[in-house]
Amino acid sequence: ETWESRSKKICKEIEILNPDILTINELDEADESIQTFLKSHGYECHYEGLEGQTRVDGTGTFWKSSLFERVDDIRLSFQWKEKFPLHPLLHKEQICNISILKNGDTHYLVASSHLLFNDRGDLKLLQVKFILQAIEQITSLYASKGIELRVVLTGDFNLSPDSALYTYMVRGSMDVGGIPKRSLSGQNRRHRKWLETRSEKFILTKYTQQNKFCLFEDLKSA
Repeated sequence: ETWESRSKKICKEIEILNPDILTINELDEADESIQTFLKSHGYECHYEGLEGQTRVDGTGTFWKSSLFERVDDIRLSFQWKEKFPLHPLLHKEQICNISILKNGDTHYLVASSHLLFNDRGDLKLLQVKFILQAIEQITSLYASKGIELRVVLTGDFNLSPDSALYTYMVRGSMDVGGIPKRSLSGQNRRHRKWLETRSEKFILTKYTQQNKFCLFEDLKSA
């Protein structure tokens, strides 16, 4: 199926659902078919594209201008080549597109990201923790000004709804003991290499030591 055919179907579905807020991942800024359609239907956009990539795409957040006023746009970039030089999967830049919107006195934080496709769930856990930590910091900043942000987190997370990583996103905690690291996201349940919090020092432990907001905890020593 051609992109022209797919984009028409996407636009048709958007027209039927008529959302107030919409986010799209893997959106090519140069392809104006969807963006032109949305603008003609009263949507404003915050687009952030990947830099230095052979594939040109990014994430777009759209909202109805009749309902929401733009307060701020934030580009959250995570590319950890220097922090993890031996892990090429973390060298590619990935982003989280964050928009602060308001409707009257109600404020919203709308975040959207496209996580790593690879089945290394421990690396996706690192990305999710980074995003949630940033959201927590932003909401705390606005709270100090007397503004409560209602959070809307969307994206292509490359995980299944029954996975440990999904549990972490919903509940804020997870038990990684006895779970294969390639099964944390639910993409590969047959892998036999186990993830242990103590043995994953080059990812989890190193990261926790450098971030005072991190909530990782070694339950064995608690």
